[in-house]
Amino acid sequence: MDGFRFGSYTSHLGSEEHDGQKDAPSLDRRGRRRIGIWSARKAKAVYAALLRIGWAEKRVRGSHKVLSRASWPDFVFAFHDQDEIGPVMLARIAKKTGLRPDDP
Repeated sequence: MDGFRFGSYTSHLGSEEHDGQKDAPSLDRRGRRRIGIWSARKAKAVYAALLRIGWAEKRVRGSHKVLSRASWPDFVFAFHDQDEIGPVMLARIAKKTGLRPDDP
C-alpha cells in the first residue's frame, strides 16, 4: 500500500513529482499537507524588521522588549539577538504583529 496510516485514516499522498524530481510532501503532526511560507531567521533580523514596519520599543528588561504600535496591542519580543526563530514561531509573531514573510 502506498501512503501512510494515521489512526483509522489512510492517506495516499505519497511523493509529488516536479520537473522529474520527487519531493516528499511536508506534513503536519496530524498527517495533513503543510505548506510553510516562513523560513527560520535570526531574532536580530526579525526585531529589525518589526522596527521597520512601525513597531517602537516601549521598554526593555533583559531580553524582554515590549514593542508598541498604534492600533495594535503591545507585543513582548523575548529573544536574544543570536537566537534562531523557527517557522512556527515566526507565523505566531506575524499573526500578532502584522509581519510578512518578505519583511525580514
